[in-house]
Amino acid sequence: MKVVYLGRYNPSDILSGPEKVARRIFFIHAQENETEFITYFFDGNQHGLWKKLFGHETLAMENNGKVVRCGIVSVLFRLMTQRPDVIHIINYERFAKAALLYKRFSKTRIIYTVHGIAAYENSNFKSVPAKYMENDLKTEASLFKYADKIVFLSEQSLRIAESIYEIDKAKCVILPNGIDEEFHSESTKNFDSTELNIVFIGNIERSEKGFEILKDALSSLEIDFKLHVINSGRKGSDGKIFYYESMDTKELAAFLANKHIFISSGSYEPFSLSAVEAMASGLVAIVSGDTGMSRYIDNGINGFVYETIDTQQIPRIINQLQSNRTLLRSISNEAKKIYSTLSWRKVYELYKELYK
Repeated sequence: MKVVYLGRYNPSDILSGPEKVARRIFFIHAQENETEFITYFFDGNQHGLWKKLFGHETLAMENNGKVVRCGIVSVLFRLMTQRPDVIHIINYERFAKAALLYKRFSKTRIIYTVHGIAAYENSNFKSVPAKYMENDLKTEASLFKYADKIVFLSEQSLRIAESIYEIDKAKCVILPNGIDEEFHSESTKNFDSTELNIVFIGNIERSEKGFEILKDALSSLEIDFKLHVINSGRKGSDGKIFYYESMDTKELAAFLANKHIFISSGSYEPFSLSAVEAMASGLVAIVSGDTGMSRYIDNGINGFVYETIDTQQIPRIINQLQSNRTLLRSISNEAKKIYSTLSWRKVYELYKELYK
């Protein structure tokens, strides 16, 4: 069974959620199989038209896997050369339409992992030129129509997709994202400290992440706390709020080791890789019902899920944890168990079943 991956490959150590999924699944597959990851010449300022059409270069080697960057014509040529049984479009990019074209004259199967609904995001949260919005709508519709399997990260994400597109639910499967081993380490938390350390991870300029809503919810707290905001696009502090730039996996794991609470206050979060990584690190996750990974939380046992529209539940939960440190410690210990369910190896095995 030959699998080729298509999507955005980021060679750095600081990765977005979709980029991390691509790297981790490809890396594990390449440990056992010869494979390729095909990516594209995205930067129009750096790469001219010729490269975007006909360019081809090797970016990296991962075990038995090769990462190649191709122009759109070269993508088709590469697929014809590799003749894969399965093309896994592992994160959304417009150039993936080349795989649909190749599918027309081959017996390949296409698996598409949906990290977000581009048309929904473009209409509600992003400032996107009309021509790109139309392109995304057509590309996404084609992927949903012609993919043999569609992997959604949550029921919430599937419902949003169904509100925009006609989707054959028989092709759909719900699979999670995974957790790096670095987050499954010994905790250095001080549960007896009077100060609670709270973590929020996300771009604070994106309204759907709910940072302003969180700030308002925390303003009523009279306890001793610090709010640590990562991937904020800024550095420094503002009263009890401390801002940090993006971190790589090892830096983030070390940073979380002594923190207590993680909050996802977004109104649109198809999964939240950050939330499960925080749980594996022993943080008590407080997440909105619109956070896709919320299905892994048993309320009051290994975390908390609150109704998205009732953000005043956030300070009530925090006050409860502040006054009951036995509960804080107990939920922290239960939260860490999520790693045994969502290690990358176990998540890869779920994808491996789809490849058969």
